[in-house]
Amino acid sequence: MVVAKSERILVTEGSYGGCMVKLSVGPQSVLPNCADSWVSMSCDGTYHPKDLALRLLEQAQMAFALERELAVFVDDSRRHNGYCVAYRIDLY
Repeated sequence: MVVAKSERILVTEGSYGGCMVKLSVGPQSVLPNCADSWVSMSCDGTYHPKDLALRLLEQAQMAFALERELAVFVDDSRRHNGYCVAYRIDLY
Protein backbone atom coordinates (compact mmCIF):
# COMPACT_ATOMS: atom_id res chain seq x y z
CA MET A 1 0.00 0.00 0.00
CA VAL A 2 1.17 3.50 -0.88
CA VAL A 3 -0.37 6.70 0.51
CA ALA A 4 0.06 9.52 -1.99
CA LYS A 5 -1.63 12.25 -3.97
CA SER A 6 -2.77 11.81 -7.53
CA GLU A 7 -0.63 14.09 -9.73
CA ARG A 8 -1.65 13.14 -13.27
CA ILE A 9 -4.15 10.89 -15.01
CA LEU A 10 -3.43 9.05 -18.26
CA VAL A 11 -6.06 7.41 -20.45
CA THR A 12 -4.71 5.70 -23.55
CA GLU A 13 -5.40 2.92 -26.01
CA GLY A 14 -3.08 0.02 -26.62
CA SER A 15 -0.57 0.35 -23.79
CA TYR A 16 -0.20 0.73 -20.02
CA GLY A 17 -3.46 -1.15 -19.50
CA GLY A 18 -5.49 1.72 -20.91
CA CYS A 19 -5.33 4.06 -17.91
CA MET A 20 -2.85 5.10 -15.25
CA VAL A 21 -2.36 7.50 -12.38
CA LYS A 22 0.89 9.23 -11.44
CA LEU A 23 1.39 9.28 -7.68
CA SER A 24 3.36 11.76 -5.60
CA VAL A 25 5.04 8.76 -3.92
CA GLY A 26 5.75 5.90 -6.27
CA PRO A 27 4.96 2.27 -5.47
CA GLN A 28 8.64 1.34 -5.88
CA SER A 29 9.13 2.79 -2.38
CA VAL A 30 7.44 -0.36 -1.02
CA LEU A 31 7.64 -2.71 -4.02
CA PRO A 32 10.99 -2.44 -5.82
CA ASN A 33 9.67 -4.42 -8.82
CA CYS A 34 7.31 -1.57 -9.71
CA ALA A 35 8.29 1.14 -12.16
CA ASP A 36 8.59 4.77 -11.06
CA SER A 37 5.56 6.82 -9.91
CA TRP A 38 2.83 5.52 -12.26
CA VAL A 39 0.28 2.80 -11.45
CA SER A 40 -2.02 1.13 -13.96
CA MET A 41 -5.67 0.36 -13.23
CA SER A 42 -5.85 -2.13 -16.14
CA CYS A 43 -8.81 -0.41 -17.82
CA ASP A 44 -8.39 -2.69 -20.85
CA GLY A 45 -9.69 -5.60 -18.78
CA THR A 46 -6.47 -7.61 -18.60
CA TYR A 47 -6.34 -7.94 -14.80
CA HIS A 48 -9.74 -6.63 -13.64
CA PRO A 49 -13.24 -6.46 -15.04
CA LYS A 50 -13.45 -3.17 -16.96
CA ASP A 51 -16.17 -1.77 -14.69
CA LEU A 52 -13.97 -2.23 -11.60
CA ALA A 53 -10.98 -0.67 -13.36
CA LEU A 54 -13.07 2.35 -14.33
CA ARG A 55 -14.20 2.78 -10.71
CA LEU A 56 -10.54 2.72 -9.63
CA LEU A 57 -9.80 5.37 -12.26
CA GLU A 58 -12.73 7.48 -11.01
CA GLN A 59 -11.33 7.35 -7.46
CA ALA A 60 -7.96 8.59 -8.75
CA GLN A 61 -9.68 11.35 -10.74
CA MET A 62 -11.72 12.44 -7.72
CA ALA A 63 -8.60 12.58 -5.56
CA PHE A 64 -6.87 14.66 -8.25
CA ALA A 65 -9.79 17.10 -8.48
CA LEU A 66 -10.16 17.42 -4.70
CA GLU A 67 -6.41 17.40 -3.99
CA ARG A 68 -6.90 14.55 -1.51
CA GLU A 69 -4.66 11.63 -0.63
CA LEU A 70 -5.22 8.07 -1.78
CA ALA A 71 -4.26 4.73 -0.34
CA VAL A 72 -3.29 2.69 -3.39
CA PHE A 73 -2.91 -1.07 -3.05
CA VAL A 74 -0.71 -2.47 -5.81
CA ASP A 75 0.23 -5.92 -7.03
CA ASP A 76 3.79 -6.20 -8.31
CA SER A 77 3.10 -9.59 -9.91
CA ARG A 78 0.71 -7.90 -12.37
CA ARG A 79 2.23 -5.27 -14.63
CA HIS A 80 1.56 -3.34 -17.81
CA ASN A 81 4.72 -2.18 -19.58
CA GLY A 82 6.60 -2.54 -16.27
CA TYR A 83 4.07 -0.53 -14.26
CA CYS A 84 2.33 -2.28 -11.37
CA VAL A 85 -1.44 -2.67 -11.29
CA ALA A 86 -3.63 -1.23 -8.54
CA TYR A 87 -6.36 -3.51 -7.21
CA ARG A 88 -7.82 -1.17 -4.58
CA ILE A 89 -7.89 2.60 -4.06
CA ASP A 90 -9.19 4.30 -0.91
CA LEU A 91 -9.87 8.04 -0.98
CA TYR A 92 -8.96 9.94 2.20
